[in-house]
Amino acid sequence: YGALVSLVLAHQRPDLVRTLVLGEPPLLSLLGATEEGRALVATFVAHALEPARLAFADGDPEAGVRVFIDSVVGEGTFANLPEADRDRAMDNAAALRAELETPPEKYLSTLSCEDLRRMDRPALLLSGELSPAVFHRVTRELAQCLPRVEQAMIPGISHGLWNPPGFIDTVLGFLVRH
Repeated sequence: YGALVSLVLAHQRPDLVRTLVLGEPPLLSLLGATEEGRALVATFVAHALEPARLAFADGDPEAGVRVFIDSVVGEGTFANLPEADRDRAMDNAAALRAELETPPEKYLSTLSCEDLRRMDRPALLLSGELSPAVFHRVTRELAQCLPRVEQAMIPGISHGLWNPPGFIDTVLGFLVRH
């Protein structure tokens, strides 16, 4: 949620922000204006969030974490995580369960395109080539709303954008320019 928190901060306290580096924020409110956007959100909820929520409700937190991670990052991701990373994911299972049991409108921002148009800071939108379609659509909407935007597609990865080849050079290059 770092990208979403950054957007909210830039909106509420622009005096604290010089640039934005945003990796696929879950600003799902941008997708409500079109049938295609609403369908992407519904598919994401049905295939990622709801199955994970049901696994938690059935008393299987490991299945809930696995379903969520595999749905957001890619099938088999949880099983292939190093043991320390799997343990860390499981340490956060209670927080994930609470999130999944809370209606998204209670914790996700509802920033609008109009709100975003007022942000005059340079923004870099990062996307993972293999990320779920809902994240690509949010990024596309953000690119149309933010006035000073650059985009970069990180090849061969999904929503887990951290530290793949090219990621650091892309981000540092943007920060040096701005």
